[in-house]
Amino acid sequence: MATYKVLPTTTAPPPKAHRGNADRFHSFAFGYVHAILLCLQVPVYNTYLRMEGYQTTAYATLITLPMLLSPTSHTPQHVLLGWSLSAVCLGLMVVEPFPAPYCDVRFVLCPRGLTQAADERWPHYNSDAPASAAVYVLLSALVVLGAVIGSAPRPTCVYRHLGAVVAYGHSALALNGPAFGGSFALSMAPNAAYLLCLGPALAAIATAGATTPREATSSTWDLLQRRSVWQLCVFEFVFGASSRFESTALAPIAVAWAHVEPLSDALARLVATVLAMCIAHLLGAHARISDWRRILVGGSIVAVLLDATTVFRTIWHGRRDQWAFAGARLASAVPIGLELAVTQWVSSDDTTSVLLSSASIVGSAAASSLARILDTHIFAPSQLAVGRDDAIVRRNVSLSFAASYAIRLFGLLSLGLLPANANALRSLQALDSLDGTSKRPAVMLACGLAFVAIVSATHSGLAILPATAS
Repeated sequence: MATYKVLPTTTAPPPKAHRGNADRFHSFAFGYVHAILLCLQVPVYNTYLRMEGYQTTAYATLITLPMLLSPTSHTPQHVLLGWSLSAVCLGLMVVEPFPAPYCDVRFVLCPRGLTQAADERWPHYNSDAPASAAVYVLLSALVVLGAVIGSAPRPTCVYRHLGAVVAYGHSALALNGPAFGGSFALSMAPNAAYLLCLGPALAAIATAGATTPREATSSTWDLLQRRSVWQLCVFEFVFGASSRFESTALAPIAVAWAHVEPLSDALARLVATVLAMCIAHLLGAHARISDWRRILVGGSIVAVLLDATTVFRTIWHGRRDQWAFAGARLASAVPIGLELAVTQWVSSDDTTSVLLSSASIVGSAAASSLARILDTHIFAPSQLAVGRDDAIVRRNVSLSFAASYAIRLFGLLSLGLLPANANALRSLQALDSLDGTSKRPAVMLACGLAFVAIVSATHSGLAILPATAS
């Protein structure tokens, strides 16, 4: 009688090449999903639903703050958990009927100006459109949170930018219909944008098993106690807050005055992303021995001058052209590229990179909240006011942008916290071994960043919710 012996079997792990490709794809998927959600800010939330400028900036903040929770380690469990959360939220937004537009172009010719749209007797007027966006904003924030948890940290961040470039291209073609203020005869429904994101999310779940496990290279708390690290985090916070400070009137005047279509907006974002990558690569590779402070001062001033020239010409009827206005937005790529270059110069491991980028994100969120406070209570560039397009409105919008440019330039004072070059950085890091670690600055910085992040998230959420939006 024959006997059979059961031998234990094991599943061979995926080849290393497949593991590396999976990590790259997860980062690519994150960049794609986040960029698609960002592209909805102007065509869907500003034009289709006619949310106020301070609300669309709150939306951008809420889908960026989850990046603070990026894990310093990366395992298949992270990928499966994170992308499952994203897929569930995206699925809900795909199947849930999207609210009716503020103006239904299927029945009436929607005005370019927004004054007519304030008349509630106007046919096919949906006054509840802005208030109905809250659930989609909150679900979008959860989508980004899941994508952040499921994507790899800094070593594959270039693939995030590549994913964003592809997403901007898709958005330019898919969201340029008349309902979104575009010139194409046909366009997708808003839910279809979430369907585009669902594909990469499901693919990321399918490739979770091929993830390369990565553990944190350094203790976050130990790093934060070093002077070189907490000083650079303070710099990233202040510089990030000042360089990302923007008037909340940007989206309303882009649509109502410059007649920017989703096509030109998405293409401008695409080119700006490529430009930021090029700036970061060139400076990161070839400017380590240069004077970093001079580079940041020069780049920041050039960005402000380019942006201000086109914005003020648009405000005061100098030239209201969508391509000129969208092209001027390329100036925003300069500070982003500079920040990426700074991170390459001063960080040597994943954990340090995550700390620096987190400080910059919190600074950006704080700037957004401050801009909303200033514009809501002082300058008041509302959608209705922008639609009037009179001298008083143009003056208030000009003051709003002038304040933003002044804050950007004032933020250059924070360069005193940045080492002048690589030699100065090594000298600063040498103090860590001489002075040891210090818990007090680390505690103050961690508590301060957490407080600002919570306040910014709360302020942004209240700006979106119907009961507290006004």
